[in-house]
Amino acid sequence: MKDTLPEKKLSEKINKYHHPQNRESLTKVWVNQTVWDNLSPSVHSQDIKMQKVQTPLFKGMCALTCMINKLIEQIVPLPVGGELLQEATDVFAVLANANTQGLTKGVES
Repeated sequence: MKDTLPEKKLSEKINKYHHPQNRESLTKVWVNQTVWDNLSPSVHSQDIKMQKVQTPLFKGMCALTCMINKLIEQIVPLPVGGELLQEATDVFAVLANANTQGLTKGVES
């Protein structure tokens, strides 16, 4: 967790998972261009930093969504299927909250 992935490995992992068709909100939030044009350079910098965090965060959430969908299909035969599904959805909720906190803290700064 303290070291970043090499750029090539990160790109491979990010490109491996795609946005689920039924989850339109699982994407980065973009600032309206008119609003963007009127923001200060320091706010631009903060927003760009947040977008750099959001890209791998959302791609990880896309991968997690795929895993949750597969778990739902296989839940019955797994002895601990319900537990695994609960843990996976808890992880998704925590990651989504991290993104929301990042957006809130960025706006307050």
